[in-house]
Amino acid sequence: MKSKKALTITLAVAAAVLSFAAPAKIEAREPGSFPNAQTAFPGPYQSTRSLPQGKWNMIANGRVYTLELQGSSARFSSGEIRDLRWDANSNMLSFVRVLPHVQQKFVGYLFDQDARDSKWRLAGSFADIRGGRKYGWYATRN
Repeated sequence: MKSKKALTITLAVAAAVLSFAAPAKIEAREPGSFPNAQTAFPGPYQSTRSLPQGKWNMIANGRVYTLELQGSSARFSSGEIRDLRWDANSNMLSFVRVLPHVQQKFVGYLFDQDARDSKWRLAGSFADIRGGRKYGWYATRN
């Protein structure tokens, strides 16, 4: 039979091991992450008829870019933008990015916004205008 002191130490070690072994409950609290049912934004959601202007942070096919929208024109951190179009009925943005050896057609859709989440989001796909594989892109604006 173990002594009282040995039993106390054994219980203390077991408690410490259990505290490290039990995974912490992870909840998605960052807007834009995939929340569980308890943290999902219940709404109401805000729609807009105009595309939010300003600087958008963008990831396209794993690369980071900046898209700046100002009125009916746009600037991209890499390449020239032409044929910028906004369809307010479907919340669809489209444009062509012109690079020296390729032209890429981008099409994306604006998400509705939750009143408690200040970020606007766009997501879509792009491809060479001559055809070929499509790639994904995602952009946010605070």
